Amino acid sequence: MRYLALLASLAMTTAFALPAHAGGQYWSLKEHNTDDTMTWHNSENHSLDLDSTAGKGVVVVKIEPSDAHGLQAGDVILAVNGHAVRHVIDLINQANANEHGTATLELQRGHDSKQIVIAGSDLYALIHPHP
Repeated sequence: MRYLALLASLAMTTAFALPAHAGGQYWSLKEHNTDDTMTWHNSENHSLDLDSTAGKGVVVVKIEPSDAHGLQAGDVILAVNGHAVRHVIDLINQANANEHGTATLELQRGHDSKQIVIAGSDLYALIHPHP
């Protein structure tokens, strides 16, 4: 019985550790154990790297392709539809809440303030990538 439990545990661990394959694509989603970072990439060199450890907004560390949905590396997302975004978890919550509408992102780009309006489904897909 212990052998079966160990085998089942190993099978589950292996299943969750393997990347998802869809249509020949390799997808890798790496989520950190904090509410302040998110990184993902796929085989087509699309990727997103977010960081909010400073607690003053969500920094777009890397986004590929560059300028996807109007976002650029170095942008700091401060709010979505008027709701403050201090941490990555706040951005995830806003992406979930606005999946079926539009999302107005208030951000800091260099020394300039900027607003970007994107479909809520695009923000959701950016935060929750899938094959």
